[in-house]
Amino acid sequence: MNLSEQELAKKIVQHIATDLLTMESEGDIKFNMSHLNRQIRYRRWAEYVFHLLEDDVDEQCVYVGQFDGSSKPNPGIMKIGGHIKNLKDMETTLWSFSIGLGEGTNNRAEYLALIELLEIAIKKGIRKMNIYGDSNLAVQQVNGKWKANKDMAPFRDRVQLLLGYFDHWSLSHVPRSLNSEADFLTQ
Repeated sequence: MNLSEQELAKKIVQHIATDLLTMESEGDIKFNMSHLNRQIRYRRWAEYVFHLLEDDVDEQCVYVGQFDGSSKPNPGIMKIGGHIKNLKDMETTLWSFSIGLGEGTNNRAEYLALIELLEIAIKKGIRKMNIYGDSNLAVQQVNGKWKANKDMAPFRDRVQLLLGYFDHWSLSHVPRSLNSEADFLTQ
């Protein structure tokens, strides 16, 4: 593939991901039915384009993502962080983020970190990912083991929508001691 085809493929994927992952209403997460219709159309485009990006992402590989969110005090100023690694090379971080946000709760920050991690993975064309976080609340709610209250349900729904883009995914809770890299990014 020549460089111009790869650049075009990246722009198409970025457009698809940006359009689908748009957050509305001053950072509140809302789901719009028009997004569902676009999801169906764009998923087909994305499947066509992702094979053009083989140089960037190994489609056979499983990637590992870790996320964390904090709010100091709780509620207080939120900060989110996370990273993605290739399962074949856990020593090398491929992508990471550390973002300061406005005021909110720790639970909200945890969900926003998970959402950011998934959005990055989708934009990069990752199709298989094992995800780890130390927020038992977010993990259990997304996996359907715990109910989400009216404040957390929109976040859970957003995560479940994003997870629909992956061919394979798992979401597991880990103790904070095993999530230290992501935790460091929230400091």
